[in-house]
Amino acid sequence: MSARPPTGVATDTKAPIANLTGSSEHAGHSGRAGRFALPQIRLKTPPDGRRNPCRRKLALIACLLFSAFLISMQWNAWSPDFSAYYFAGHFYGLEQFDQIYAGPPTVIGPDMPAAWAAAVDATASAGAQTYPFIYPPWVAASAAPIAAHLSPQAAMNAMLLLNTGLILASAVLAWRIAGRRRICLSFWMIASCALLALNAIPIFAVYLGQLQIFIFFLCLLAFDRYKSGKDVSAALLLALAACLKITPAAFAILFLWNRNWRALLAFMLASLGGLALSIHLLGWPLHATFFERLRTLNGLLVMSDAGVPLEAFLYQIADLVRGTAPIYDDIDELVSWRPLWIDLVTKTSFILGLALIWWRMRHLPRHRRIGAQILPLSILVPLATPLAWVHYFLLPCYLMVATLIRGPRPARYLALLFFAGFTVPIFRLVGPDTPIEEARVMPHVIFYVPLLSLSLFATLRWPLGQVSQKETRAPLRWPLRSL
Repeated sequence: MSARPPTGVATDTKAPIANLTGSSEHAGHSGRAGRFALPQIRLKTPPDGRRNPCRRKLALIACLLFSAFLISMQWNAWSPDFSAYYFAGHFYGLEQFDQIYAGPPTVIGPDMPAAWAAAVDATASAGAQTYPFIYPPWVAASAAPIAAHLSPQAAMNAMLLLNTGLILASAVLAWRIAGRRRICLSFWMIASCALLALNAIPIFAVYLGQLQIFIFFLCLLAFDRYKSGKDVSAALLLALAACLKITPAAFAILFLWNRNWRALLAFMLASLGGLALSIHLLGWPLHATFFERLRTLNGLLVMSDAGVPLEAFLYQIADLVRGTAPIYDDIDELVSWRPLWIDLVTKTSFILGLALIWWRMRHLPRHRRIGAQILPLSILVPLATPLAWVHYFLLPCYLMVATLIRGPRPARYLALLFFAGFTVPIFRLVGPDTPIEEARVMPHVIFYVPLLSLSLFATLRWPLGQVSQKETRAPLRWPLRSL
């Protein structure tokens, strides 16, 4: 007579779940022991698809195709915004400090100073367009060795490779913040690559050679460290991003909302310390010029073919109602002094938006609250700034993938509308590439500001991480089970 196996021991190793997740009768232990068995099985089937190499290969192919698409599109092409960093470093290396912040009286615009035009004409890209440099002095100092050893085109190609890698790395960080508990990494990367390849925002940022891609990478890395409990590391990374461009400093309000005084103090000390070090090493005159340019810019209302600020929308609607709107057919950029009422409405909207984000997310658990606060903040902050360039909205493109894949049905529809609105064909249709005769408004401003406002509403109504009540809480597995 054969020995009978002990109660609860699986005789078929291919069906461990039936023996480990059942009642105490199958487990051979108490009910408490049976409840502790289920997490062990989940650990053997992680949500990132590591057990099936085919899934990883498909995700790797998607990343390679996306990288090849960006690189082939911009290789050996001129990057207008990167040229500003390059030539600022060029003049810093020549100790022509008065030329670093040279530009038109309105701070920004296509008009090039004579020294900058001569420097561009001396390269192999004579006649190319560059724009004024409005970054902190230490960015120019950091770019000086690059300008001394690389040609503009070689430096732009290097920046292209770096930005491509940073976009993919940012997508992974967005998964760690918004989708790690619910969506497998391989599926996330395939969806992200597809959505970003069709989206005009990352394509436009890569075309410009924008430093903003690196800044958002630092922001996401800071949020990932913060979510993992590394408060000081998060504060230091966010301070570094704020030292490159002031706007990311607004994200430090997360520390205040979550009453994390240690992180808030570390951010403030690191930011002030970085400023003091920069002034000590580079001198006050350059910083005085930089702050003066920012002060001038803060009093201007800028409407351009690549910006979608709330204040431009308000200004054009008011002009249309009063019957004083100009014809924008041949106007790519219009700069004027900001009316007081627009300044008040914009700042009031910004403060109200901050209050709504805090109030809506204050009771969420920590693992959900961080991402749920970041997403609406990443829309509100650039929308309320004077220069809401299109590439400033790259951060919500990374995070809203989670809403599109796993959010409640209304939120999915609105996320789909967001991604569809910024697809390349739509962007070209409402942008300057398709001028409208006798247009009294800038079509892209009138189209995108309401779209972004609707997206902001969606992130408040259905916070990031919320799923439909009909869906399970289990991580989203690979949709193609046969692979």
